Amino acid sequence: MKRIVILLEKKTLIYALFGIYAAVVLRMTVLRPNLLPLHLFQGGYIDLLPIEYYGYWIKLNLTNFLIREVAGNIVGFLPLGGFLAWQNPKRPLWRVTLTGLCCSACIETAQYVLGVGTLCSGDLLTNTLGTLLGGALLRRMQAELP
Repeated sequence: MKRIVILLEKKTLIYALFGIYAAVVLRMTVLRPNLLPLHLFQGGYIDLLPIEYYGYWIKLNLTNFLIREVAGNIVGFLPLGGFLAWQNPKRPLWRVTLTGLCCSACIETAQYVLGVGTLCSGDLLTNTLGTLLGGALLRRMQAELP
């Protein structure tokens, strides 16, 4: 009985932490300070060529910014992949990754529609990679632990 209570407490804690993570991601990506009623449905920017987007930052000699942007996107979606893989251990990794792609697409679309950011295919790629790595890392850790 005590073991069941501890497991339920762990699950509740993990769900609570994931809720905080989701709120932070939304705050950083969509619910920004520059979200004003006059920007709504004005449309942001669309960048479908990540090479062009990344090339722009390299041309401006902002390579460090670009590295932080790419690494931040990957690291930012590691918890999503880990949570999805933990939530359903039988869920194939490709479905975890596809869910991450869908979440990223929703965020990018919201940024565009709300006029608070750029719908960037590079972000879709790096966020999806972060989800894949997070899911794979959790599965690897689960396999290693008794």
